[in-house]
Amino acid sequence: MSDEMVSSLLTAAAALAADLGDASDDEHALHTEERLLNCVVRPLRRAIGSGPGDSGRCGAGSGSVRTARAEPVTEDPSLSLAGELWQLARAATALRVRYPEMTELAEATATLQDLAVRLADEPEATGRLTELAELQAELSPGIQVMTDGPYLVTGARSLLDWLGRPLPVRPLLALCRCGASAIKPLCDGTHAATGFTGAKDPDRVPDRRDTYRGMQVTIFDNRGICQHSGLCTDRLTPVFHQGREPFIAPSGGRLDKIIGAVRDCPSGALGYGIDGVEAREEVAPEPGRPA
Repeated sequence: MSDEMVSSLLTAAAALAADLGDASDDEHALHTEERLLNCVVRPLRRAIGSGPGDSGRCGAGSGSVRTARAEPVTEDPSLSLAGELWQLARAATALRVRYPEMTELAEATATLQDLAVRLADEPEATGRLTELAELQAELSPGIQVMTDGPYLVTGARSLLDWLGRPLPVRPLLALCRCGASAIKPLCDGTHAATGFTGAKDPDRVPDRRDTYRGMQVTIFDNRGICQHSGLCTDRLTPVFHQGREPFIAPSGGRLDKIIGAVRDCPSGALGYGIDGVEAREEVAPEPGRPA
């Protein structure tokens, strides 16, 4: 039963956090305790406390969490902190494979994976990344948006910061959506403390897609999800008119430049179509591989 397994994972994570809390003079231990409480214990408690009618959630219970190898999570006093986190990360990952739609479990698993790898020495960290990826290999790559919580990214091959510099990747990532995390781009649970909500502000631009047809290309634009980065209006002013209507002149620039601007849109507000067919699901090729 999922409720029994989640309850056991919660109990083990809470016990480890309590042990770390006793080490009040160890800043590293306290930081780990804070992440366990905010990003593992809290969402798992939420999952257990959910009503039976909630999709992807479970009711209270007790029992043992088992990994893909059917090994229970046990409290072994001989294990180091890194060893305990690794045991929890493996168990949570295997459990998440069984219940991929349970976003609370995904949030907890992402944190346990990061802590287990972060606290390991090389080459052990590389080996752990490989094993975690193998444990969740049957999950399809994708992004889940947690209600009033982080973006949950499964199977990302790379992660870049705003300057294009590579960041550490885990098989499962919980990325900050509230903007207040102290460890961005990763989520640290701050959204729960600040009362972050993913609901759309009623005063914002309506979620509506507009169509601009040109000679070579049709451009689609949804002001309701635009994050106003200014990439389109700053780079291609003959096509994208800031503060003027019509906002888009689809025949005002070269086709390749327009397509490039659409692809660079960070929010996904822009789209394009050629000959009546909209371009969808386009993924940039990996470096060194043909398009």
